[in-house]
This record gives sequence, C-alpha cells and structure tokens, in this order.
Amino acid sequence: MENELLTSRKPVVVINAEEVDPSLDSVVTDSKGNTQKMIQFLIDIGHQRIACVYNRSYHHPVPSANFLIRVAAYQETLQKNNLPVDPDLIVCFYHQKKVNDATLVDNNSFALYSNIEEDLAKFEALLSLPSPPTAIFCCGDEIAMYVYKLATRKGLKIPQDLTVVGYDDIIEAAIVKPGLTTVRTPLQEMGRLAVKRLGEKLIEQTKGINTSYKISLPGEIVLRDSHLKLK
Repeated sequence: MENELLTSRKPVVVINAEEVDPSLDSVVTDSKGNTQKMIQFLIDIGHQRIACVYNRSYHHPVPSANFLIRVAAYQETLQKNNLPVDPDLIVCFYHQKKVNDATLVDNNSFALYSNIEEDLAKFEALLSLPSPPTAIFCCGDEIAMYVYKLATRKGLKIPQDLTVVGYDDIIEAAIVKPGLTTVRTPLQEMGRLAVKRLGEKLIEQTKGINTSYKISLPGEIVLRDSHLKLK
C-alpha cells in the first residue's frame, strides 16, 4: 500500500500512521508522548507494578508500529522513574476480528478473540506473579475491553481489584462499565489538518512544488472510573 501511495500522482496525506516514508505527508498523534503521560499518571497515583498489554493478528506476526512505539514508551517511562522493566509484565494477546459494538462491551462475549483459553492462561500467569500488577496499560481500547472480559471471568472487579487504562477513547470506552480511563486521540483535528493539507498540496502541484509535511498532535488523558488511586 505504501509503495502505491509513493508512486501515485495524486496528492496524499496519511492519517494516524506513525511509521511511513518521510516523503509522504502525514498527520499523526504522539503515541510516545501520550503513552508516557498515561504511565506517569499511573505512577503518580501510586502504581509501581504496571503491566502493558498489546495484541497482534494471527495473520500479521508483527504488531502494529503504533503498538511497538507505545510498548517502548511504557518501558522508557518506568526507567525514568527508577522502576524495573519486568518482561513478565508485558503480554501479547491475539486479535481475531472487529465485531459489533454490542459484543465489544459485553463482558460475557469473547467473539473478538479467537484463542480465549491461551489468553486466559496468560492473564492468570500475569496475576499469579510473586508481585502481580496493580494496573494494566492497554495499548488500545479494544484490548482494554478484552481485559475487562478476562477480569470478569476471573471474578475481579475493576478498579477495586485491578486498574485498567486504555488508549484511543473509542465510543465504547464511555459505554462500558466502569467507564474506561484512556488516552483520547484528536481524530477530528487530525482529519481537519489532513484536509487542509490536501488543499495546499493541490495548489503546490499546479506550481510544481513538492514539499513534505508531518505534524504530530498531543492527546489527552480522559479520566473515568477504571483507575484506583493507591496514594
């Protein structure tokens, strides 16, 4: 796909893709900075054992670039706070497919994921560590919804037993119970800037100008009810 965009004579602006060819114009959110803010928030409210959960598809053995950036930012923030980076606290689940919104927020449905028993074993292993996590940072809100389901299966209450936070602020984050504390990405502003840039590129084409453009927008933490202050 990227090669097709590079060879296209039409103006192109890529949205929300962290790693694209630098010659392509792009508008992205600051995955690294946003993740650092969320992990720092968890540390500031008293959490020191923080797990990081991401996913990948069975059809794509390498996780998305956005997820890899967020995992690295999670590790970096722990180190900056003199907290150990424990590989046992970093867990990958296996995403199958997107399903309808009702299934996503239904804690009794596992239709989103295909290998529930394997993932449940990973979740149990995480909670059975000698020093288990008090909080889980999920690299995407859909992953957080899945963690909600796994916690329900184990009889855990969020946030009383486990703090869970996400990333993206999808619509379901405000619907699920308890409401998900998450990072809101500025999608509307990203879209506005991308459309504006497309107009500029059309004008540049008529003048034979070819410039590259990349802007990274900060997100914001949306506080709901899935986190618990420990101090």
